[in-house]
Amino acid sequence: MFKVVIIEDEKIAADNLTRMIGEIDPSFEVVARVESVSAAVKILPTTKFDLGFMDIHLTDGSAFEILEKIELSQPIIFTTAYDQYVLKAFKYLSIDYLLKPIGKKELAASIQKFQNYFSPYSENKINLTALQSLLKKENNFKERFLVQLGKKLRSIAVSQILFFHSSNKVTFLNTEDGKSYPIDASLSQLEKELNPNQFFRINRQYIISRTAINHIYMVSPTKMKVILKSNPDLDLFTSIDRMGKFKNWMR
Repeated sequence: MFKVVIIEDEKIAADNLTRMIGEIDPSFEVVARVESVSAAVKILPTTKFDLGFMDIHLTDGSAFEILEKIELSQPIIFTTAYDQYVLKAFKYLSIDYLLKPIGKKELAASIQKFQNYFSPYSENKINLTALQSLLKKENNFKERFLVQLGKKLRSIAVSQILFFHSSNKVTFLNTEDGKSYPIDASLSQLEKELNPNQFFRINRQYIISRTAINHIYMVSPTKMKVILKSNPDLDLFTSIDRMGKFKNWMR
């Protein structure tokens, strides 16, 4: 008997998925159904299960937020109506990515993949923990910056940084306490070193943190204005070529 959890905010979709799983293989039992990021973060760590189905867009955020807050050792199958998150999904060790509306044939193939590689009875069993460790090393994003102000040095955690900006060919790091420090790196370099789930280059001069955003306004069909929590008077606009990507990043 395999235990399954479903993270899905649409009851009809969750009902259909539960029904099809039971029809495909009665040895799979749905032991929990969760509708939000906040509920999943509370429930999943204390729930014993073998396989998870996650809708990417939930009522209070993204399924990726769940995987950033808790560390799961179980394989995940993502379910979504959008196809632009495929690469991001597989960074979290998704074993499959099903587009809605989910067909029974596609679901059966995903379940078979789980049985082939992740069942304790499989001869082809994958060591998921070892694979997670390997991918984490490959996605080793910068966690701290060492900055200098006069003779003093300060080590700043990425979680304390609200945004980076470039002015007169100098890049500055801006912290949540309102301080700004020059750093020896270009915005292009920083794009490669920062976690793309946390930071986004909104235009040629700014890279902002997701946590720094207070409000977003549509100024025109091709321009958005972003209001930062710490700098509400800053005129910060998306460039035309980045607006679509920014909308997807914010989902």
